[in-house]
Amino acid sequence: MKALTPQHLATTGIPTNSGGNPNLAPETSESYTAGFVFRQPWTDDFDFDLSLTYFNIDVEDRILPTSATDILSRCYNDEPNLGSPFCDFISRNSGNPAQATINRVDVPFINVGQVTSEGLDFNARFGKDIDRLLDGARFSYNLSATTYLEQLEVISADDPGDDNVGEIGNPEWQAVGTALVEWGNWNARLRTRYIGDTQQDDSDAFTAAADQSTTRSACGILVACVACRDVDFSDDYWTHDLSLGYAADDWSVTVGVRNLFDEQVPLIDQGEGPARLNIVTQSGYDLIGRRAFVNIAKRF
Repeated sequence: MKALTPQHLATTGIPTNSGGNPNLAPETSESYTAGFVFRQPWTDDFDFDLSLTYFNIDVEDRILPTSATDILSRCYNDEPNLGSPFCDFISRNSGNPAQATINRVDVPFINVGQVTSEGLDFNARFGKDIDRLLDGARFSYNLSATTYLEQLEVISADDPGDDNVGEIGNPEWQAVGTALVEWGNWNARLRTRYIGDTQQDDSDAFTAAADQSTTRSACGILVACVACRDVDFSDDYWTHDLSLGYAADDWSVTVGVRNLFDEQVPLIDQGEGPARLNIVTQSGYDLIGRRAFVNIAKRF
């Protein structure tokens, strides 16, 4: 029996109907924050500040755009027996809804019943003169980090809700650190960005090679020889920007490289998260890659 190869596969298009939604309700929200700031008082040899802020944001009837891919994925994966409210946007040919073919997907703006965001913001600043290494120079480091405790999404009144923290597009941790050396008119800067690893709630189990020919997954279509599963996770992600600048009284110039080590954006299977051409499109990933830049400014 001849195995199917990608060029033998047919592609079926599903008509979509996109536009507004006359039934939209206005968004309303409540939020509160609390925090403290600490500044070390013991010595003049260095500066050190630390702040911690707790935030809690609750949005009712949040207005969100949708996509056909998202609606189909949420309809079939959120609730058993096609019980998700997203299934209401799908029209099928006659017959059993679980088996009938789809003839249209409506793609409107929708009200999400409730969206909450709860977390902590950390900010730290360190500064010190480094005359012993470089006469008249100063070193400083600034760190900003955010961790999410909850990102709950409730679609309707009978929906138990889904906490998105740690899922693709919603990492639990994100941070930006900047090291700066200033020496007269010169400055050198290293900026590091961190995005934590992510994992969908219900990770697919590995499909044994012997069972793949009966599935509609990529493994089954390509008749792979090893156990595999959809890619529904991403690893920790780091990028580094390096620059050197000179600032005069009324002009400045900066040269540098962004994404110094050309860190690539995580790839996932379509339908496993916010992606385009398998590239994760949310959370601040660098979609361009390594590139050099020159910035010139003049004040008049």
